[in-house]
Amino acid sequence: MDIWHVFSLLGGVALFLYGMGLMGEGLELVAGSKMQEILHKLTTNRFLGIFIGFLVTAIIQSSSATTVMVVGFVNSSLMNLSQAINVIMGANIGTTVTGLFIALDIMKFAPLIAFAGLLLSMRRKTKMKYWSKVIFGLGLLFMGLQFMSDAMVPLRESQTFIDAIQQLSSPLLAVIVGMLFTALIQSSSASVGILQTLARQGLVPFSTSFYIVLGQNIGTCITSVLASIGSNKNAKRAALCHVLFNVFGTVLFLIVALFLPVQDFFVQLAPNQPAAQIAFLHTTFNISTTLVMLPFTKYLARIANIMIQGEDAAFVERKLKFVNVNTFSDNVVMLANIRREMSRMADIVSHAVEESLANVREYDPERAVAVRENLSTLKYLIKELNQVSVKLITRRLNKKDSKVVTNYISALSNFERISDYLEQILKLSEDRYVQENPFSSFAQEELESIRQQVGALARSLDEQMKNEGDRISVKAREEVVELTLHNAHDRHVQRTVDGMCTAQGGLLYNGLLSWVERITYHLMEISDLAHANGKLMG
Repeated sequence: MDIWHVFSLLGGVALFLYGMGLMGEGLELVAGSKMQEILHKLTTNRFLGIFIGFLVTAIIQSSSATTVMVVGFVNSSLMNLSQAINVIMGANIGTTVTGLFIALDIMKFAPLIAFAGLLLSMRRKTKMKYWSKVIFGLGLLFMGLQFMSDAMVPLRESQTFIDAIQQLSSPLLAVIVGMLFTALIQSSSASVGILQTLARQGLVPFSTSFYIVLGQNIGTCITSVLASIGSNKNAKRAALCHVLFNVFGTVLFLIVALFLPVQDFFVQLAPNQPAAQIAFLHTTFNISTTLVMLPFTKYLARIANIMIQGEDAAFVERKLKFVNVNTFSDNVVMLANIRREMSRMADIVSHAVEESLANVREYDPERAVAVRENLSTLKYLIKELNQVSVKLITRRLNKKDSKVVTNYISALSNFERISDYLEQILKLSEDRYVQENPFSSFAQEELESIRQQVGALARSLDEQMKNEGDRISVKAREEVVELTLHNAHDRHVQRTVDGMCTAQGGLLYNGLLSWVERITYHLMEISDLAHANGKLMG
């Protein structure tokens, strides 16, 4: 095998992976942009969850992408662990579609398929352009396989390669090779496709492919494991369930293969068609493992809870508790319910302000995750309440109620600005932690004072929002905060002049004071709007 064959092989792999990605992108565009919404809303039923996992993965051609979405949903409290397990099982089945497609052996038509996709891309209709990506990607995928197939022909005569394949006669080694290769390229569909190409050239016997496929199903878990890094414990448990599920399936198949002629079954199922044998094995593995594990998903979740113990910091439930976006009762009730939701938001802000400033003084990764998730929930509530408020204001409201709703919309805008500044403060705390760039001891003391005073202001606003009207204590707190920030700024300037802080540290601290000042401004804006609404509704 000379250098040109190596280039051809690498080019084939590149075409295959690019074609697969393009096909998945096109299918996702054809299906619409609501894959995540479908996953979130339709996974309450066990069987429906498995079906949705299968469907989404078959559409986007990537179980890795589906499991990453699932881990993200669990991390955001949009999906519980049991729902996640069901979707992951469905995703494992969905990822077999590519292998079955490859088993059709239509590589000689690949250039024609790619050309058809190119012709479709010239159509003006947007839908046709999406389909052109699907067809063009499919053509590139098969062209890549053909390139790989042609490049591997000399390997038949390579004694080194033959010896290496013979080494894989050990089932455990074959499983490990399949696992590592799939983990490296982070796609079981791609690794199975490459294995099918090798098998089609007669380079890998099915007795070896059998165990490599089992390893590939473990290796595909690497993406969900990587996605869970830095997430909450439930997200880590979801990723662990993915690993446990595939490891269990592999062990089960290894045990069954010791006592039953499983390999012979697949060989007889598709005689002289090694690519089809691998595709059928991959499909059977995932379907049978799902069927066996289906009654035991709660035990799988329990094992994950035992292996990853402890509780995450408290997360705010990401949904409207008092307002039903689908039903509108009379205006008075709806306005009262919006006020209660706004009070919840003030409570989130109150805790987030103190926790994010505390994280600047002493960085805690778990606290950072909790604050960021609660800020994400805050933004979700802002979006939902904005939609409700805009819908409400289009109704026939009297002048007073119309003004109340307008004030609510303005308050939501201020809440959103606060969440933006708090995210900036969180990023600053992470940067300081990574760069090991501490503030001076004087700045640390000032920061603690600022945290206490701004926290007290936010709590006062929270109390005002619950009663909507009294803002005397809020105004008093604001004056204290303004004085604290003014003094901190003056002392910071003096320390800079005296050379007591680094240039980088000084810039960070100056930015922090500016963000806290803006947060204070928006807290007072919300307080003014709440006070105005208190008068209107009083």
